Amino acid sequence: MQLNQLIPGFAEALSGRDDLAPNTIRAYMADADALSRFMGPSAALADLCPAVVGDFVEHLLASNLKRSSARRRMAGVRRFCGWLADSGWIDTDPSAGCSIKPSRERPLPKALSPSDTAQLLIHLQDRCQLHANGARTLPRPATTTYLAAALMVSVGLRGGELVALKVGSVEFHDGSIRILGKGRRERIVYLPPGALLSCIASYVAQRRARFDEPLLTNRNAAPLTTAALRDRISRAARQAGLCRHVTPHMLRHTCATHMLDAGVDIRFVQRLLGHASIATTEIYTHVSDTSLRQAIHEANIFGRIMTR
Repeated sequence: MQLNQLIPGFAEALSGRDDLAPNTIRAYMADADALSRFMGPSAALADLCPAVVGDFVEHLLASNLKRSSARRRMAGVRRFCGWLADSGWIDTDPSAGCSIKPSRERPLPKALSPSDTAQLLIHLQDRCQLHANGARTLPRPATTTYLAAALMVSVGLRGGELVALKVGSVEFHDGSIRILGKGRRERIVYLPPGALLSCIASYVAQRRARFDEPLLTNRNAAPLTTAALRDRISRAARQAGLCRHVTPHMLRHTCATHMLDAGVDIRFVQRLLGHASIATTEIYTHVSDTSLRQAIHEANIFGRIMTR
């Protein structure tokens, strides 16, 4: 049997799992397909062995992929090989022991400064002609982009979590939002009372949206996609005059960084972001340390004293 003939069965097995997000399933499918294409269109299942998987690892490292991207691709390949072994198609898992070590330095998350964040949000607020109390919402596409950016900055939503929100996900009486995150883990975050919550309420009322409808939609009343969200945020940042490429995930990083800079306990930030482990959240403390170092250098108290 050819290897590529088994990929549909792998897809079906993944789709039956409740702990995998649709984006994760699509990524694993692409990883299995990448291995199949590497081995060739006529590659037989019997050709899959540890040596071939090792060659695939070398191929990934020799390509233009970042090491982090290569490691993620291998995660899907290991999932595929493990499924083949568990399903009885092969006797042993050929990917066992094949891995790509992480780079020594973990890149720090990119975040916007408070001034850049304000510049972006004020630009979007002006575009949708919002009053301070959020009572007026004119062109809805601009309001959608404003709400998307404001929600990510306020509560650190992932792009996929944001576009998956339903109207019923928001409880307007207490400002809570119910989010279904990675691994289908559910968490609740809270918006403070005021302009943003009022704007969401006005936006929903204007559409006369039902509880089961998407919270954010495009101009055709269709659900907002992650690709459209990336395009909207990137374009808005350029129009706001920011001299850097801004992504939805950068706004999530911005939320986490500003929370820690404001003195919020890291355990609360962990819950806010939906991290399964606090070790994942701790990377943001390094960003805060960078901000602290910059502030100390700019203040230069010792230098100011000694030059008097």
